Amino acid sequence: MENSANKEEIENYVSQAKQLNSKMKQLKELAGKANELKATDKYTSAATDKKTAFDKALTAAESVLDKANGADKSISTVENLFKTLETAINELKPGSEKVKVDVDKSLLQEEYAKGETVKKSPAYTKEKDETKKKSLR
Repeated sequence: MENSANKEEIENYVSQAKQLNSKMKQLKELAGKANELKATDKYTSAATDKKTAFDKALTAAESVLDKANGADKSISTVENLFKTLETAINELKPGSEKVKVDVDKSLLQEEYAKGETVKKSPAYTKEKDETKKKSLR
């Protein structure tokens, strides 16, 4: 970010950071649900291979979530950890209720809220005027 040349690059970094934060929040929530499952019949009665896959997925997720020692990961890596853990949870006992984690809509709401600001921006107005001129030709 120190070498960022313009506002657009900085906004891109901020956007990526917000996306990663959202994905980490979802992963944390799923890991919490996974830990709660360990004491239930869904986990204790599962086949050994399913428990092993679950334990590996949970350990991988928790290693990233560890704020003190966790490594920085990309958005796609966090998404993959989420999907792997979600699959492992759902495969513990096929046919049982699937685990659900709410989607974080805050980024979408933030972008939607920018609508009026964008419409009033010089770049938007200029583009709109040029499009009007082309359509009149």
